[in-house]
Amino acid sequence: MGPDLDVDLGASEVSTSIEPDEVADRFSNYVHLADEMGADPTGQQDATPAIESAWSNDTLIDFGSGEYKMNSRVRRMGSEDVGLIGQDAVIRHGEVEAIHSHNVTEGEYSGNTILFNVGSGGGTPHYGTFLMGGFVFDWGWHDDAGMQAASAQVDGTLEIRNIQFAGVHSLGTHGNLRVGTLSPSSTGLVDSIDMRGGGLHYRNTINTRSTDHYTGSGGSGIAPSWSTSGITGIPEQEGTLHVNNVWCGGWPDNGIYVMGGDGRKIVSNCVAANSNVANIRVNGRDAWERVPYLDDETDRDYGQTTVEDCLVIVDHAPDEEVHTSQRGIWLRDGWGTIRDCEVILARDGLSTGAGGGYAVGVLGGVTEATVENLRVELHDRTNAVYVSGSGVSVRDVEIETVGWDADLGTLISGSASLENIVANGSAIA
Repeated sequence: MGPDLDVDLGASEVSTSIEPDEVADRFSNYVHLADEMGADPTGQQDATPAIESAWSNDTLIDFGSGEYKMNSRVRRMGSEDVGLIGQDAVIRHGEVEAIHSHNVTEGEYSGNTILFNVGSGGGTPHYGTFLMGGFVFDWGWHDDAGMQAASAQVDGTLEIRNIQFAGVHSLGTHGNLRVGTLSPSSTGLVDSIDMRGGGLHYRNTINTRSTDHYTGSGGSGIAPSWSTSGITGIPEQEGTLHVNNVWCGGWPDNGIYVMGGDGRKIVSNCVAANSNVANIRVNGRDAWERVPYLDDETDRDYGQTTVEDCLVIVDHAPDEEVHTSQRGIWLRDGWGTIRDCEVILARDGLSTGAGGGYAVGVLGGVTEATVENLRVELHDRTNAVYVSGSGVSVRDVEIETVGWDADLGTLISGSASLENIVANGSAIA
């Protein structure tokens, strides 16, 4: 059984198209990949050379509506103002016969498993605008498929949207997206992404990598498949990174993991299910500047990292030996707000405490946080909110326990200011 969502969430609400006339005014140059650069739109021949030839500063590259195969990565450091768009364009990587860690060693595809490697937080970023969207990355065409579609690290404006990842990511390498903004004035938007197929732990793939627990001693159980996450952030992040309308299935190492750096993260309107470690995980600091559409054109307060209007469901473990702590939403480090969210923990065996499977966790260097307007459903004895940080306020929380008797000490663990906590219809704090 793959890590798909057991819960019926209906049809995808994600468009996989960006029309050229929507975004052409952002760039001085326009290139159609098949018509002008000779890329094969039937997916039979390698399109990577054509993509590399088309890549130029201040250029919108349009893949149109074809099918494109990539047999190696495209790596660009220090480029400026580039857009990659399609209208339901399908991208597949070439066949992989052997892979170790993040490098294909045998097969039609060769080399590093990041298809579009754009900018570096530790070296040279991409400058200005980077736009990407209108694609279907097809991981379902083969039993051994799934790479990182893009690692985009931008000093300027990052926008990745309208993308579907079809099928299960099954090569045990980097997960689908890695994104980051690199200055306080930079902004990033990751919007309308469907990756509900999730990804496999490397032990369930042909990947020959190995990873240790943080202690380096092996720990107990099987170590997570580090970086095999749905969406990851970067340690150098500054500015504002906004992740919106993402449908994220089960991953062995976090689902939506926008951790790292000193910037602000906003995660909104997302559905995440069945990932290990945490389904949504964020941190927050103050190296960011105001963003008009968030801070001036809405009546909501985004004065710090915020997770809002999200649904998290844990109803099964894709791998019982791997998915041992399937936390809901985790704020770790700095300050932030979790509001207007729902978490349903509907599998057995989730323990309490810091290493347990709590619905919401506020711990690990948190100095100020608010958890409010939260609904939690717990099918096993675990924490609705686990707190080990300081300056934490928990209010307006509605909890339902299924098959066990609720008590405040278990439901809200740690030192927090409590207001209007209701369990099974009765006020408990």
